[in-house]
Amino acid sequence: MDGGDVEFVDIEDGVVKVRLKGHCAGCPMSQMTVKIGIENYLKKKVPGVKSVESV
Repeated sequence: MDGGDVEFVDIEDGVVKVRLKGHCAGCPMSQMTVKIGIENYLKKKVPGVKSVESV
């Protein structure tokens, strides 16, 4: 919505690694986007996801 995107990088032992792109890459709120937005969503929808990290 704000001109950003997220790219899947890898998953290992339930830890999903993503890369924020576009406007999200430099946003001061990006860590909140990863933890509150992306991590919560993936934990609900994908069995075995323990956490999400931005790389």
